[in-house]
Amino acid sequence: MKKLLVIQVLAVSFVLAACSGGKATATGSLETNMSDSSAQAAAASVPPSESSIESALTESSAAVASEQIQTVTQTQKDTEAPLFLSCPDQITVNTGDEFNVYDNVSYIDNMDSDVNLTVDGNVDTSSAGTYDISAIITDDAGNSRSHDITVSVAAQSDAADPGEQTQATETPRINYDDFISRYSEDGVLVGIDVSKWQGEIDFNAVKAAGCDFVMIRALKYTEGELGVDDYFSQNLANAKAAGLKVGVYYNTNAADTQTVAEHAEALIELLDGQTLDFPVAFDWESWACCQQYKLSMSDLNELYSTFRDRMQQAGYESMLYASKYYLETVWQPDSDTAVWLANYTDQTAYEGDYVMWQVNCIGRIDGIDGPVDIDLYYGEH
Repeated sequence: MKKLLVIQVLAVSFVLAACSGGKATATGSLETNMSDSSAQAAAASVPPSESSIESALTESSAAVASEQIQTVTQTQKDTEAPLFLSCPDQITVNTGDEFNVYDNVSYIDNMDSDVNLTVDGNVDTSSAGTYDISAIITDDAGNSRSHDITVSVAAQSDAADPGEQTQATETPRINYDDFISRYSEDGVLVGIDVSKWQGEIDFNAVKAAGCDFVMIRALKYTEGELGVDDYFSQNLANAKAAGLKVGVYYNTNAADTQTVAEHAEALIELLDGQTLDFPVAFDWESWACCQQYKLSMSDLNELYSTFRDRMQQAGYESMLYASKYYLETVWQPDSDTAVWLANYTDQTAYEGDYVMWQVNCIGRIDGIDGPVDIDLYYGEH
């Protein structure tokens, strides 16, 4: 107890010295410019009480903690304006229709989950004409961004006649053999990804067409309901039976980590220990009017981290599915994040790392009626 008291006295002396401009001696007393030597002697002869020591230490600790908090706050000061994910330059509505800017734009902030949208200007949909307005988004830190929009209110007679026949144009398809010829090389696997939208699939024919792997939708969460893809079980079983490498993905618009964690548990239970050849993919892409989910960029990235951590605990690796634009603006993949890139182009300009590339959604392959997503896999992350 005596040693502890000496240490405390020394600590208090140094704290007081720093506050008063004096210096502490080896005995823990404080040298000042007091002219009364007797006062110095008297002060040195009276040891400080333990309560005064504890009070001084408490005040000192509080001051240090306050300074640290202020430093952290300054370091994390938000200077980035919210981002418009989509905001048209022009919008056309019919006279009499309701118009709300909120329904026509999408935006997000790096830290603020509830960005404020205001509009400068008015649109009178009861009168045909052209109206110039500005959509302004502002975060809690006061950072803002604006975008000018021209709203054209058209009279009903100017609108297209719904009875008019328009000539349908057939969407071009990419034949799978052409896809293989263009992209196949040593160490690169060619594949597809499927869900209930492909219907019944002849995986033997898919395999014979030169396909190496298939990514299969397992779970989908939308409008508050989680469901197993209608064709998941048979797709997984039949693809394996045909000799294809397999992986699965989870499509979601969940807006909180608890929900994502619960869905990860459901997926783990659904897989029931089955062996997969690829990481389990996390697919969040509800970008239209995404402000409705009250998520910041930080929140979104935390959703994926939650999913990845839980899957890893169960022995499954995971990867993030996202388009080039959102990988560059919203997602923040770290060095441990395997990426499944979606970029519909002949040669991607994405500069980040990725293990899988969804090249297009208009593939044509034997065994599937209609279009299918076509993919490349480059190897382990």
